[in-house]
Amino acid sequence: MKEPLDNLKISGIFGSSSKSRTCFSASKDLVAYAASGGVVVAQVDTDKQQIVKQRFFCASSRLLRQESHSLTTVSKDSYGLIKPDHSIVIKGDTWNDSDDPSEKALTIGSDLSPARCSPSKIKDRIKDISCLNLSGDGKFLIVGETGHQPRILLYSMASDSNDFPVFVIHQHSYGISQLQFHPDDSTIFTSLGLINDGFLHIWKLTANSVRLIASNKNSTIVLGLNWYKDSAIVTYGVRQIKVWKFENPHNAASNKLFLPRTRTAIKGKNIVLGSLIETTFIDSEWLRDDQLLFLTDSHQVVLYQNGSLISLYGLDNSKQYDNILVDWENDKLWYSYDEFIDSFCLTYLLNHQERLKPGSSSSHSRGGSPFKNTMFDQKFVDSDAIVRDKHKILMMKRLADKTVLYCTSKGEISLVNETIKQISNPSLNDISVFKKIDDSLAIVCSKKGDIKLFNGSELEQYELVISELLADEEVTSLDFNVKENYIVVGDSSGKISIYNNKMAEYSNNIHSSAINDTKIYIKDNFKVVITVSRDRTINFIQLNDGGEWNICETLKENKGNIIQLEICDDKLYTISSDRTVSCYRLDIVDSSLNVSKENILSVKSSPLRLQLTATNIVVSRSDKTIQIFDKKTNALPRVLRLCDEQGDGILVNHFYVNADCDQILCSSSLDKTIRCFSFSTGKILNQYYAHADPVVGMITVADKLVTVTGNGCLFSWEMRPEDEVTEIVSKPLELNSGISTNTILSTPTTPIRNEKPFSPIRLQHPTPTSSPLRKESPISASNKRGFIPSNQLKSCKSKPQDILSSLTQLRISLTNEEELDNIEDIKKEVSMIHALLVPHDHVLKSFGDELMQLIESKVSN
Repeated sequence: MKEPLDNLKISGIFGSSSKSRTCFSASKDLVAYAASGGVVVAQVDTDKQQIVKQRFFCASSRLLRQESHSLTTVSKDSYGLIKPDHSIVIKGDTWNDSDDPSEKALTIGSDLSPARCSPSKIKDRIKDISCLNLSGDGKFLIVGETGHQPRILLYSMASDSNDFPVFVIHQHSYGISQLQFHPDDSTIFTSLGLINDGFLHIWKLTANSVRLIASNKNSTIVLGLNWYKDSAIVTYGVRQIKVWKFENPHNAASNKLFLPRTRTAIKGKNIVLGSLIETTFIDSEWLRDDQLLFLTDSHQVVLYQNGSLISLYGLDNSKQYDNILVDWENDKLWYSYDEFIDSFCLTYLLNHQERLKPGSSSSHSRGGSPFKNTMFDQKFVDSDAIVRDKHKILMMKRLADKTVLYCTSKGEISLVNETIKQISNPSLNDISVFKKIDDSLAIVCSKKGDIKLFNGSELEQYELVISELLADEEVTSLDFNVKENYIVVGDSSGKISIYNNKMAEYSNNIHSSAINDTKIYIKDNFKVVITVSRDRTINFIQLNDGGEWNICETLKENKGNIIQLEICDDKLYTISSDRTVSCYRLDIVDSSLNVSKENILSVKSSPLRLQLTATNIVVSRSDKTIQIFDKKTNALPRVLRLCDEQGDGILVNHFYVNADCDQILCSSSLDKTIRCFSFSTGKILNQYYAHADPVVGMITVADKLVTVTGNGCLFSWEMRPEDEVTEIVSKPLELNSGISTNTILSTPTTPIRNEKPFSPIRLQHPTPTSSPLRKESPISASNKRGFIPSNQLKSCKSKPQDILSSLTQLRISLTNEEELDNIEDIKKEVSMIHALLVPHDHVLKSFGDELMQLIESKVSN
């Protein structure tokens, strides 16, 4: 790859790290799922039954934060959400300012919030994604994290939006377990913390902010939640169903612009379970009106209506059910069990209710069930999959009239129409080997021997039956020769297996410990397999004229674990934990291999990784440095110390050197960031965020950089065109404004003026009459006649005549005043008024010009 590495973008993502239903979501033609450190949003073409577009959203652990209290000019995207230069951070009561004393942002105060978090050294690590949700209209995406200071990340799905979150919300401790948008209003969503956090919050999204409108504490084990009616949420889980009601701001106010500023408590009520008191509710679906269906672990479908469980339906006791899906358009109740997907006739089910007596179980046998749908009898996972918890359906969603999408724990995404078709191309779990074969091909292998080939754009399964591995054994090394169709596999027990045309030719335990690396060396008709092991030996296995493989030579010169080997120009290079780089010359003499040592290079600390360039030998070391040797002269090596933006050294486990562009790309084992440095100076050029797990491979394939993590997520990177980043003109808004032009946002500036640390006293939530975030304006504090502060203007009605009356009073006040000492404050107040007047542009046309001319004349005088 000769292109520079300092301006890369993700061109494709393969695999998924979603292990629960909360990490999948679908809306319209979009499906979202977690992939390592971010979220992939894929657009599905149901007619062609394929994914036509991917988009990746990721938030770094060290976000560049937009100051939400500054006077800033921002544009808006086509969905009406602002497009700041950096994410806007909204800090709730779980935030401790000692973690970031320089940051000042909107603070949400409440006595309902849990204790504050203390500073931690792990705060800079990429956090695991615990849940995500797409809004019903497909406009917004929310993502929840788990770990130290978990965040709620809100993204815009607009085509002209940024790939980083618009808002970053700190309000939960420990982690977020559930996120759900309101089904009919994408500006309202709910979040639920983990059991040790336990808070249920309701949020309101506007064009330029996110506000907490209701909260309460939850103390039960919740497995899921569902919106119920317009202003209620149902949580369900272990031996409980609870209905939470709150005051919907759209019902309480006639205009969306002026919502009450006070926060209310969500009112919760437990549902009497009766005979189901020992039941765990594992899934829920809205049926119609005020009816909900629940799936239980006792193989029953329960109908909830008007505060009680009124009907029970028995299912087959021999199956383990995971999901249900109501499909009125096709008159089906879809359900998943074990490794299957099937459906009931919904009308038949509702018209032939079978009330179960307390304590009774299912009386239906699936073999004689009148609901049997033979179209979906086929299995959609491997027939030999016997570990059920690793192969189950996590989520089902109806996408089109006759199309159902489902996602599995293996990362597979499939569509069910007249047939079942897999539309995703998942990678492998527990990846142990990721190696470049040639310029256009790489090989991926899992610990248990599943192999796939990657050509830069597609992953293809490579069918190879590897010798059975014991429970405590795994594949540790692999090499593949495409031309001769040889593949060599080494495992943790020291056994090497050689296959030709997928048939085993040789298998033997040639090492006493794990094989760390292996290479196939072919010169003319001479074939040798070279292996290095933890047992400090190098073995050479030669193919004789008779077609048999035999060990022709063994080297025992190293005093430590031999970590890696590379071959270049008939020379063998190895690195060992005895702090050496060894170079051997390979010669073919009289049809036999002759191995001679050329030199040994000393490394100051234990080497971790080796790469050969045209002129250099590059070795990363355990002391957070990189040592560079000249291939020809072996002169005094150059040492390169790579540092992050804080000046701390980086422990480089994997790297790629682009000598043509004088650049080196490295992966950090701490925050999983991929950074690009100058190879000559060590200066950081750029950094990329994508992975939440350690990178196990970094190579180039088909002019693309490819990185992969152990959890099976493979990322393909390519050069970003210089003219790709362009500013797109915004379209009409649908949130708070009918105008989509650049808007001046004026928000309280008190935290900027006050440089003292925040008081440990908990701040109260701002109200229309008293706000802890804003000092009284010097103008409103004086005895100026007729002036109405902007914070009071916010809470008044939004009628144009009321605003016009307030502006008239302001004009009289300015006209009668001889001296104006606070002209800047007046400008800010006018900016606030201007923000309120955006929907009422006809008022500005008739009055705004005169007002601004008046202020300008006062300033000039």
